[in-house]
Amino acid sequence: DGGTPESASYALMVIEGIHRFGYMLRDYSDPADFVPPEGEIKYSHFDPFTDTNFDEVFQSLIWTTNGDFSYPPVADTYYNSFMAMTYLELMLLGFDTDIIKRYVAERYNGASPPNDALFYRDPSINLSQYEPFDFPDIVFPYLLQGFLRTGDLGRKSTIVLDASNYDGHHHIDSLNMVYTKDGRELLHDLGYLWDHPNHSATVHTNIHNTVYIDKVDQLQTGCNGSFHLFATHSKVKAMQASSNAYFDVYNRTLVQIEHQNGKSYLVDIFRASGGKIREYVFHGV
Repeated sequence: DGGTPESASYALMVIEGIHRFGYMLRDYSDPADFVPPEGEIKYSHFDPFTDTNFDEVFQSLIWTTNGDFSYPPVADTYYNSFMAMTYLELMLLGFDTDIIKRYVAERYNGASPPNDALFYRDPSINLSQYEPFDFPDIVFPYLLQGFLRTGDLGRKSTIVLDASNYDGHHHIDSLNMVYTKDGRELLHDLGYLWDHPNHSATVHTNIHNTVYIDKVDQLQTGCNGSFHLFATHSKVKAMQASSNAYFDVYNRTLVQIEHQNGKSYLVDIFRASGGKIREYVFHGV
């Protein structure tokens, strides 16, 4: 049924594998004389877009981008990753909401629809009627990622705090942060340099923007990241997350402050216990 994605990259991979199959199954019903096995159900007018958690996949896709619709470098994405136009048509087909239409309308500004629009799109849809998409400040408790933004419609900057656990697509980078402002990466995630001659080395903790203790990587199991605070009030916003990546205390609080003329700055408070050497690591321009 699609599952709940752990990142935008997971969501893209989920959709790539099943989007045509889902289109084929719209309004599917089992034959009238079909008797399902014990414990199974008989399908009647099944719609994979509304009868599964496909909506969670698209929620991850549309609200985890920078203000220019690119995805931040978190879990298999890189600086010029965008959602394919085909999936925009799929969203219009499955979810007839104002938010989806605003998102799609702006992505299509000056661009031509893909061939899939011939099959997916309702010809009565007029995307010229919709206002620009508004990127919200948002936290995903399951994804363990928080996004704070500045500027009109959330377009000027994006700060991402990532407390997700290590696995095949996430690196050893609990409480990593990446920061994009005015269309440029100011704090990079060097772990997603795909053409690096020694890619295996890029998963390590010290390659990321986090705290590195005793020159040893964070734990790869049992980090149990979680968000404790996510608050937005006018020009002052804050989020806080922690994990068990090293010792008892491993906690990061980011405070974003906007002031005159659209300018902003960040206060980063990192609390860490244990060890003999604690390195506060950043990779920037």
